[in-house]
Amino acid sequence: HKMLALIAEEVGMINRKQDLYDDALTNFREALTTYKQLKDSLSVISASLNIARVYLFKSEWDSCSLYYNNALEIAVQKNYLSEITILHELGILYRSMQYLSEAERYFLAAYEKETDEEKKYMECLSLGYLYMQMGQTENARKYLIMSANSSKAYTQISAYDCLYFLEKDIDNFEEAIVYHELADSITNAMEELNSRELIASLQKKYENEKLRND
Repeated sequence: HKMLALIAEEVGMINRKQDLYDDALTNFREALTTYKQLKDSLSVISASLNIARVYLFKSEWDSCSLYYNNALEIAVQKNYLSEITILHELGILYRSMQYLSEAERYFLAAYEKETDEEKKYMECLSLGYLYMQMGQTENARKYLIMSANSSKAYTQISAYDCLYFLEKDIDNFEEAIVYHELADSITNAMEELNSRELIASLQKKYENEKLRND
């Protein structure tokens, strides 16, 4: 039964990626029913989150909120780490609904509970972007600068891009240009690195083929 539920969940992921949302919901609900029968609370959370995400893509906020909150209730009761993910995604839900104060509450809760330093930078990025939408320049700048300390290049690029628009919108053009150049320099470095990795991969493939032929 567990294997059948896992298969249903994987099929649901495939359908969701193909934008076949109703089929995906059928698959995820089938998995959820089985997980509940098995009393597998971690898997119940997983299936509930997948259902919530489909409703998020469909902009069906009430159904989305229901499944997120059901998952959150279990995560809190069982003290699962997935509570942080759920809080973050609830922040995304309320931001999508333009309930920015509610989104702030969930993003801050996720930020405060997160213990992984790298993931904390992502929470900072979400908070910074939210405060930009709320027109809270100082808070936005504070969290975006914090997120720029990430070791992940894509997080840094996103942070500097947001900082560029933040400073540009308040006519602080000198700072805006600095952030724009920082984002560009990291992007260029990433492209160069990807090119080198591709060349190295092709070279290794060529050498392996040559060795086999020899």
